[in-house]
Amino acid sequence: MNNRLFRSPEAGWASMGTDGFLPRLDPKYGDFITPEQHIPATGMPGVDWETCMTMNTTWGFSEHDNAWKSDETLIRNLIFLLYNSYIPSSAAIGDGSIFAYGAIGVVVHANAIIGKGCVIGQGITIGASEGFVSPEPNRCPSIGDNCYIGAGAKILGEIKIGNSCQIGAGAVVLNNIPDHSVVVGAPARVVGQTEAGFLAIRS
Repeated sequence: MNNRLFRSPEAGWASMGTDGFLPRLDPKYGDFITPEQHIPATGMPGVDWETCMTMNTTWGFSEHDNAWKSDETLIRNLIFLLYNSYIPSSAAIGDGSIFAYGAIGVVVHANAIIGKGCVIGQGITIGASEGFVSPEPNRCPSIGDNCYIGAGAKILGEIKIGNSCQIGAGAVVLNNIPDHSVVVGAPARVVGQTEAGFLAIRS
């Protein structure tokens, strides 16, 4: 039973947004919570929930409703719902690069650059610098061609990852990495070299 049937303060409802619901929902008013027309960035911890998304502003066909959401917004929302990932169309991703395991849990900054022929594992963040990395926000990584990025790695800030690198699982990369490097650890450090002609994707 959906709590939208009981839009009253007693049912824990105050408005259509995520913040319009109390943290707990009395079961007599509904089994789950429904934020309208948006996807909460962190979900709604502690409660079951769904989201109601339309392609414009109305639930059914209306010849008067021309407020269509952009293709970018619809695709982004679909990817988020299916794979719990954020991979915006504005990110530059080179030909032949792939996301392993359906890109589950991947977050890519809108201005990030990923080269050709890369493999991006699950649970990876390729993100902008914040206060603990750089005094200037929204500075994004640039990743070279033929790089393999292991599960759970974090690549943060205005740094450059060279071509044909391997980034180990769980690595936290905060500095430039030269071509053909193997890096591991948090913070990441170079521990080896990939062979000449290394390809992240082998035929």
